[in-house]
Amino acid sequence: MRNHNVINVKRMRNHNVINVKRMRNHNVINVKRMRNHNIINVKRLRNHNIINVKRLRNHNIINVKRLRNHNIINVKRLRNHNIINVKRLRNHNIINVKRLRNHNIINVKRLRNHNIINERP
Repeated sequence: MRNHNVINVKRMRNHNVINVKRMRNHNVINVKRMRNHNIINVKRLRNHNIINVKRLRNHNIINVKRLRNHNIINVKRLRNHNIINVKRLRNHNIINVKRLRNHNIINVKRLRNHNIINERP
């Protein structure tokens, strides 16, 4: 999928799997109100991608790899054994992680060039 793709997934519950691969150029992924063992796997996002994940609860896994060039990741209200793995972020990336509670794991590797990480209790 290329050029201004929009994926909007709302109110998905109970073992949902979202796998988005090789999306390029101004993609928007908006996932709201996902609960109970959801897996989000987003690979090879490039050039001005926006990932907004809200209200993820209960053993959610977010794996975002190979984000490059002005990516924005906003993850709010993650609770209860969530895993966030963000690798190879480069060039003006913004990671905002708020209200992480109870055995959360954040793994951010290879951040380069004007990255901002904001983590609040």
